[in-house]
Amino acid sequence: MLAHAEVGAEAAPQGSALERADIPKAANLNERIASLRKAAEQGNARAQANLGFAYMRGLGVPLDYVEAIKWSAKAAAAGVPTAHVNLGFLYATGLGGQRNYLLAYKHYAILAAA
Repeated sequence: MLAHAEVGAEAAPQGSALERADIPKAANLNERIASLRKAAEQGNARAQANLGFAYMRGLGVPLDYVEAIKWSAKAAAAGVPTAHVNLGFLYATGLGGQRNYLLAYKHYAILAAA
């Protein structure tokens, strides 16, 4: 698992959220995360979903389920399907807060209807 920011870009799985992000290619994972965060803060919904995923998995950032929910919720509100998957998982497992099957179902149902 990639849990440390100092891990190089070559360690990111090919096709991972960090590679598919709508950000310029960066030389290493630290630069990719910085670019991803900037895009997410500027309202790029896909970047928000990818940043949420990074926090959910500890990819280039500390593992932080509360931040994962925060960024994934912003992306889900903008209609990014993968954000609904991540939120469904986080709510179903209770990671980042109290387990909430109703919210998990809501996000999975939105995804299923898409």
